[in-house]
Parts: sequence; C-alpha cells; structure tokens
Amino acid sequence: MRKPRKNAAVTLVVALLAVIGFAVPITGAAPAEAATCTYKTLKYYPGSAISKVRYGQINVKFKLCGSNPDNWTASTSSWTNGTGDNLGIFIKRAEIDETSQTSGVKKWLFEGFLQSCTPRVGWPCAQSWGITIKYHVDKSRTGQPILWPGTPTVNAVGVAVFRTP
Repeated sequence: MRKPRKNAAVTLVVALLAVIGFAVPITGAAPAEAATCTYKTLKYYPGSAISKVRYGQINVKFKLCGSNPDNWTASTSSWTNGTGDNLGIFIKRAEIDETSQTSGVKKWLFEGFLQSCTPRVGWPCAQSWGITIKYHVDKSRTGQPILWPGTPTVNAVGVAVFRTP
C-alpha cells in the first residue's frame, strides 16, 4: 500500500512564514506594558468620627507603567451604601485631577464631596462637606514608580475618612 505524500509546497510556505515571523502564536501573550505596570487601589470610607459608621466607599485607582510619568494614570469610583442612604449622607462627587508633572514626578489631588440630604430621596440638601487627599508618585533607584498617598482632610467636625487595606 502506498503512503500519502505530504504536499511539499504547503510545507515550504508554512516554514517560510514561521521564519519571517508570520506564524500564529500558540499561546496568547500579554502586552509588554502589562509586565511593567503596578496597579494600586486605595479604599476610603467616609463616615462618622463619633460612631464610626461608614456612609459609603471611595476607590482611588492608580496604574503606574514604567518609569515615564506620562504612563501613570489615576481614576476614581464611589458609591453611597445603605447606611448613608438611610441617614441621608450621600457621596455626591469623587474625582482626581493631575496637579503637576515634572521629570520623574507626578502629583494628583483627589476631591470628594458629601451632602446631608433628605434620607432615601437625596434632596433637598442642607449641608456639604469636602474631602481632599494629595498623591505623589516618584521613581525608586531602580526606576520603578512609588506611590505616596497623603492624609485625607475633611472640612467638617464629626466626619472622618477611614482606610481599609
């Protein structure tokens, strides 16, 4: 019985494609950037300084890629929890803005606002409070970015900002 012969032309084309780099990778590779990025999420909980109840959560997320400050970004997310909703203390705004950038250093300012409003309805509102946090990122001796979070400040008596690792 005769053995089937391989198609020499197909074998030659596949070999040439592999040599010049057009072969399909067998495993999916992550982008080169992913290997050099550091991701940090800092969680803050505004609440009562007296009873320690928390009104919601604010997340400040950093993506620090490489040693170039142009590749360092920050974003926020926030929500009011059931306690805040029932007490009428709402997280109305949470945002972070870049304040400066120099060679190897980048700074941001987080600003968040809480309001005391009619419980569960969310309006009308009688009082507002502000939260600010400064952030500073610079490079280590090896060129990797290091995040330096500041201490949260609140412009209201009786309101605190708690951190959970």
